[in-house]
Amino acid sequence: MAKQNPERQRVAWELVRSGTIRANPETGEVFSFAKGRLDGRKLKGSPDRYGHLYTTVHWEGRQWSGIALHRLVWMAHWGQPIPDGLEIDHINRDPKDNRVANLRLATASMQQRNTEKRMVGDLNFNAHLTWEEVRQIRDLRAWGMAPRHIAEAYGTSPAYIGRIVRGDVWNPATTTS
Repeated sequence: MAKQNPERQRVAWELVRSGTIRANPETGEVFSFAKGRLDGRKLKGSPDRYGHLYTTVHWEGRQWSGIALHRLVWMAHWGQPIPDGLEIDHINRDPKDNRVANLRLATASMQQRNTEKRMVGDLNFNAHLTWEEVRQIRDLRAWGMAPRHIAEAYGTSPAYIGRIVRGDVWNPATTTS
């Protein structure tokens, strides 16, 4: 995960420090108490290509997009900004799991080592297929069904079907936990 933009980091910390943003450490949910709200509005996150959730906030008369929810949760819980040179790492590698128990400070090299332990199959939180479906796909291809028909049935591309059949992806021999 790339380091957060310093200006967004400053805005995120100011929102947390001021009490405008609060988080539930047990669930990882983030709430906005802007405009004098007493009940707090739950902030929705939109995933990036890695699955991390980002939101848009308003601060100092400006709209700020790309604020990482996991960073807000960590700062709200610990009551301090994220130290320079450190990032937030998801311990279980699920980028949507923003519970404090799943977040830790890490250097970029620690993050990289964690990322290199890529999980495949059902253990990959971004997976669209299950191991059972992969077995079915391989069987269908072995029986002569065209990749484009298999791809249509499973909501993926013919090229991805080829990668599954060759074992480039969904290969139990390369799975790490």
